[in-house]
Amino acid sequence: MNPETFDMLFTTDRLQRMKLVLPLFPSSQRAFFAMYIKLEEFLYILHLARSDSPVFEDSSITAPAPDLFLKSLLPFCSGDQEAQIRNSIRLFEQLDEMKDMMEMAVVLQEAFPEGMGGGAFDPGQMSQLFEMFSGSPPEG
Repeated sequence: MNPETFDMLFTTDRLQRMKLVLPLFPSSQRAFFAMYIKLEEFLYILHLARSDSPVFEDSSITAPAPDLFLKSLLPFCSGDQEAQIRNSIRLFEQLDEMKDMMEMAVVLQEAFPEGMGGGAFDPGQMSQLFEMFSGSPPEG
């Protein structure tokens, strides 16, 4: 869920207008006004939670794929955090490649049940490698 979607679900038009006029206030009053807006948002969310609002049960809101979620965090990270997230993104991409390779191995095994290269191809070993690197058994 991107920040705009969150704001659309959990604030009112009135609160959005208040956010828009915030820069027009003198700098000495902005902090107080910003806290007031946050308090109003909090009270509105409490109201939604108490009223069993369907907003909290919206099935169209789904968790993004891990790599997409991590990519959405990048603009909000410092240098070290960004490097760690980029490493995590690469890891997820490598795991996806491994899954694709596993699927291809299964297809090859089904197409050539007698094996390839004199029995040198062992999908069981590939499955063990996948488990070792991912920490979980492959889907299937």
